[in-house]
Amino acid sequence: MKASKYTLHVNGAATHFRDDTPHIYNDTLLDQEAVFTIISNLTDLLQTVFHDKPFYAALGNHDWSPKSFLPPRPDPFYKKISERWSDWLTDPQANATFNQGITVKVDLKL
Repeated sequence: MKASKYTLHVNGAATHFRDDTPHIYNDTLLDQEAVFTIISNLTDLLQTVFHDKPFYAALGNHDWSPKSFLPPRPDPFYKKISERWSDWLTDPQANATFNQGITVKVDLKL
């Protein structure tokens, strides 16, 4: 798997804004633990490839179980993801916002 297939490089930074999990709707097969494992494995790969670059990631609508039902409120899954992405969510305000189930805005200098 080529990590660059899943990222966009902008002025030395890398982004990953797409679904990490397959587009299947079997929530017994892809429960939240399976989804977290997939996100975690991909995070390992991206951190290995882009270890020396700023990195910006976002959850896709399929990175949840059931699919497309990300809650617009705090949830333990957001906390688990933010802990996994702690190398990327370094700004305390961005981390707190992410944990609330709210989109984080980052100004990128293009």
